Amino acid sequence: MENRADYVAPLEIGDLMRGNGVGRVIESNHAQFPVGTLVCGGFGWQEYALSDGRSIPLRPVPEGVPLTASLSALGTTGLTAYWWSAAAFPATTIWPGTFPAPGTTST
Repeated sequence: MENRADYVAPLEIGDLMRGNGVGRVIESNHAQFPVGTLVCGGFGWQEYALSDGRSIPLRPVPEGVPLTASLSALGTTGLTAYWWSAAAFPATTIWPGTFPAPGTTST
Protein backbone atom coordinates (compact mmCIF):
# COMPACT_ATOMS: atom_id res chain seq x y z
CA MET A 1 0.00 0.00 0.00
CA GLU A 2 1.13 3.51 -0.69
CA ASN A 3 1.01 6.14 2.02
CA ARG A 4 -0.82 8.88 0.11
CA ALA A 5 -3.87 11.08 0.56
CA ASP A 6 -7.06 9.20 -0.30
CA TYR A 7 -10.72 9.04 0.70
CA VAL A 8 -9.73 6.88 3.70
CA ALA A 9 -6.58 6.90 5.77
CA PRO A 10 -4.07 4.14 4.98
CA LEU A 11 -4.05 1.15 7.30
CA GLU A 12 -1.21 0.91 9.74
CA ILE A 13 0.27 -2.37 10.98
CA GLY A 14 -2.08 -3.71 13.65
CA ASP A 15 -5.14 -1.76 12.42
CA LEU A 16 -8.47 -3.50 11.98
CA MET A 17 -8.90 -4.61 8.35
CA ARG A 18 -11.79 -2.64 6.88
CA GLY A 19 -14.77 -4.39 5.39
CA ASN A 20 -18.54 -4.60 5.40
CA GLY A 21 -20.32 -7.41 7.14
CA VAL A 22 -23.62 -8.76 8.37
CA GLY A 23 -24.20 -9.50 12.02
CA ARG A 24 -26.85 -10.21 14.62
CA VAL A 25 -27.38 -7.83 17.55
CA ILE A 26 -26.59 -9.77 20.74
CA GLU A 27 -27.01 -6.94 23.26
CA SER A 28 -28.70 -3.59 22.78
CA ASN A 29 -29.87 -0.36 24.40
CA HIS A 30 -30.92 1.09 21.03
CA ALA A 31 -34.65 1.05 20.14
CA GLN A 32 -33.98 0.69 16.40
CA PHE A 33 -31.73 -2.36 16.88
CA PRO A 34 -33.28 -4.78 19.40
CA VAL A 35 -31.55 -8.04 20.30
CA GLY A 36 -31.77 -10.52 17.44
CA THR A 37 -31.90 -7.90 14.66
CA LEU A 38 -29.77 -8.67 11.60
CA VAL A 39 -27.74 -5.62 10.59
CA CYS A 40 -25.13 -4.80 7.99
CA GLY A 41 -22.41 -2.20 8.22
CA GLY A 42 -18.71 -1.52 8.16
CA PHE A 43 -17.73 -3.84 11.01
CA GLY A 44 -14.29 -4.67 9.71
CA TRP A 45 -12.80 -8.14 9.97
CA GLN A 46 -13.66 -9.08 13.55
CA GLU A 47 -16.05 -11.36 15.38
CA TYR A 48 -17.71 -8.65 17.52
CA ALA A 49 -18.27 -4.93 17.01
CA LEU A 50 -19.59 -2.26 19.36
CA SER A 51 -21.65 0.64 17.99
CA ASP A 52 -23.99 3.32 19.27
CA GLY A 53 -25.71 3.26 15.86
CA ARG A 54 -23.61 6.20 14.65
CA SER A 55 -19.98 5.17 15.16
CA ILE A 56 -20.57 2.27 12.78
CA PRO A 57 -23.51 3.20 10.54
CA LEU A 58 -25.85 0.21 10.65
CA ARG A 59 -28.75 -0.83 8.42
CA PRO A 60 -31.27 -3.45 9.46
CA VAL A 61 -31.45 -6.33 6.98
CA PRO A 62 -35.08 -6.57 5.80
CA GLU A 63 -36.80 -9.85 6.59
CA GLY A 64 -36.58 -12.32 3.70
CA VAL A 65 -33.58 -10.62 2.07
CA PRO A 66 -30.67 -13.05 1.64
CA LEU A 67 -27.65 -12.00 3.72
CA THR A 68 -25.44 -12.15 0.64
CA ALA A 69 -27.67 -9.57 -1.08
CA SER A 70 -27.05 -7.12 1.78
CA LEU A 71 -23.35 -7.19 0.97
CA SER A 72 -23.58 -7.29 -2.82
CA ALA A 73 -26.51 -6.11 -4.93
CA LEU A 74 -28.15 -4.16 -2.07
CA GLY A 75 -24.85 -3.01 -0.56
CA THR A 76 -21.80 -1.07 -1.66
CA THR A 77 -21.40 -3.13 -4.83
CA GLY A 78 -24.92 -2.31 -6.00
CA LEU A 79 -24.50 1.37 -5.16
CA THR A 80 -21.24 1.47 -7.10
CA ALA A 81 -22.93 -0.07 -10.14
CA TYR A 82 -25.88 2.29 -9.83
CA TRP A 83 -23.77 5.47 -9.58
CA TRP A 84 -21.41 4.30 -12.31
CA SER A 85 -24.31 3.64 -14.67
CA ALA A 86 -25.98 6.97 -13.80
CA ALA A 87 -22.75 8.86 -14.55
CA ALA A 88 -21.96 6.93 -17.73
CA PHE A 89 -25.48 6.90 -19.14
CA PRO A 90 -27.40 9.86 -17.61
CA ALA A 91 -30.26 9.77 -20.13
CA THR A 92 -30.69 6.00 -20.06
CA THR A 93 -32.29 3.79 -17.44
CA ILE A 94 -29.97 0.88 -16.67
CA TRP A 95 -30.63 -1.71 -14.03
CA PRO A 96 -27.32 -2.27 -12.19
CA GLY A 97 -27.80 -6.05 -12.11
CA THR A 98 -27.77 -6.27 -15.91
CA PHE A 99 -24.03 -5.86 -16.19
CA PRO A 100 -21.26 -7.01 -13.86
CA ALA A 101 -20.85 -4.78 -10.87
CA PRO A 102 -17.49 -4.77 -9.14
CA GLY A 103 -16.85 -7.60 -6.72
CA THR A 104 -19.28 -10.19 -5.54
CA THR A 105 -22.23 -9.85 -7.92
CA SER A 106 -20.28 -11.16 -10.90
CA THR A 107 -20.85 -14.88 -11.33
